[in-house]
Amino acid sequence: MFLFVRRIKNHSAKMGKLILFLTGCTLCLYSPICKTIDRYQSQNVGQIQEGSIGRVEITAIHVNLPIFSGVDEEVLGKGIGYIKESSPLGGGEHTHSILAGHCGGVKADMFLRLKELKQGDEFVLYLGKRKLVYEVCEIQVILPTETETLKVQKGRDLVSLVTCTPYGINTHRLVVTGERKS
Repeated sequence: MFLFVRRIKNHSAKMGKLILFLTGCTLCLYSPICKTIDRYQSQNVGQIQEGSIGRVEITAIHVNLPIFSGVDEEVLGKGIGYIKESSPLGGGEHTHSILAGHCGGVKADMFLRLKELKQGDEFVLYLGKRKLVYEVCEIQVILPTETETLKVQKGRDLVSLVTCTPYGINTHRLVVTGERKS
């Protein structure tokens, strides 16, 4: 999946509206990226990888991957990408951070099993010495241009996990949003 984030600036009341274009997601059956993912998952699960800003752990679906800043092909080949145009990672009142990942490859699941999560499940972000626990509060399937669900919500500390769906077709985006517990 190639993830392109564009900030659309028009001179109306919606100036600076964030539009998320998650396009070009394909099965990368023989690509070097998938080989990188496979190598990472088999050798480095649970470790903070050099250059990463943290890691995301989702025990319900056996995910433990590094988080990198940005969402270019190289980043998504190594782990999960943090969309810098969203709220800063680390939480706080009135924040909504967005993490994006591949929907999977031949041997690498990445966010493939994200669809198995349900409300009440938890995921954890490890950022340096901080451990931030989020509880899944909303699961949606949206079109790539439907970004209302990704906006900051007053008084809430949210993180959304985003991937392409359905697997192999990739016309929509699965958005799993969690609210911070601790």
